[in-house]
Parts: sequence; structure tokens; C-alpha cells
Amino acid sequence: MRGHAIQWRLLLLAGVAACSGIGNNFRQPEIQLDHAIVRGIGLSGGNLDLIVKVENPNNFRLHGTRLEVGVDVEGQHLGDITYDDDFSVAENGTTTLTLPLSFGWAGVGNAVRAALSYGDLPYKMKGQAQLRTPWGQAEIPFTREGRVPLIRPGGSIAIPGQTPPDRARPQIDFRLTFQGRGGSIPVETTKGAKVPEDGGLKRTGGGRDGGGVG
Repeated sequence: MRGHAIQWRLLLLAGVAACSGIGNNFRQPEIQLDHAIVRGIGLSGGNLDLIVKVENPNNFRLHGTRLEVGVDVEGQHLGDITYDDDFSVAENGTTTLTLPLSFGWAGVGNAVRAALSYGDLPYKMKGQAQLRTPWGQAEIPFTREGRVPLIRPGGSIAIPGQTPPDRARPQIDFRLTFQGRGGSIPVETTKGAKVPEDGGLKRTGGGRDGGGVG
């Protein structure tokens, strides 16, 4: 009986040591924003899909139970996301998640509106992931920032208060020529510039009509 008790104790110690070894070798997953998709823009706000990739560098599967994310754009808080759907990441694998984000224009400045008008999105993402590991539950905090592609299905989308870059009106130079009795005089101007009622020409003396250009 005593020999069996010693064997059980040895097995228990071996199991504890194995679990301790797994914990010491655990590597935190990499959580990165891959790109963002504009789903809709209106007068009060809009909707984005944030495409997030979770990479597992461990030799065992991870199971996610919750993901909380706060998103800033150009230093201003755009919104928060709570993702409650279960997900799993295979050993040494990657899983892609779609996180829907709804936001309002109230409280955000022109810098955010301008950022949403261009082809990439400057962001800061901060949050935590809740994961089930072989030895129990773990909460993994993370912070990421950078620039990612901003995709607009169907082309450019009008942002309230902003002129889309591809619709900006260029300044066009053109030349006018005024024809008179004394010859023609070219006048350079730009689109939208006003031309004086006399065509910008000064009359000179001489003749019944002043001898200048009529």
C-alpha cells in the first residue's frame, strides 16, 4: 500500500511539473488590425468592419471567449467593440475575425473625417482578449497602432463636411483674346476669375472713338 501511495505522489508531482512547464512556455498571441471596410456613412455617423487577425505562436490550440477593443483615429476615440462569439486559433495558426464598429460624428473632429476620406486609416487599438488555455483561463492585454488599408466597396463615399479627394476642383488656366479696331489683345485669367467690364483694357486718346480699341 505504501508503495502505491508513493507512486501516486510521483505521478501527481509529474503532472504539476508538466502544467508548470506549459505555463512557462506560453507565448501571447499576436492581435493585429489587417484592414478596415466602410459599410456605410450617413449624416449622424457610420459603420466600419475591422478585419482583425489573431496569430497563435504556441504548439497548442487556443480558444477565445471574448474580445474587447477600443479604437482611436488621429488621436480621437472612434468607438468600442465587444466581441462575444467563441473563436479558436490552431497551433501555430491564424484566425481572422470581423469586428463591426458603429460610430457617430458627434465628438470627433475634422481630422477623423479627413482620415476616412483617404485610402488608409491611421489607428490605435487597445483592448484585451479572454482565452482558454490547456491550464485555464487567461486575459491577454494588447495595444497596436499603425496604418491599414481602408476599403470602400463601390468606390468613394461622401463624408459629411469633406470634399472627396477625387472630386476636388483643379484650377484651370486659360487665355482670352479681345478683338478691337486696333487689333487683338490676349488676357490671361483663371477659371472663376472676374474680368472687368471694359475687358481690362484702357482707352487712349485719338480719333473720333479715342483711337483705341473699340
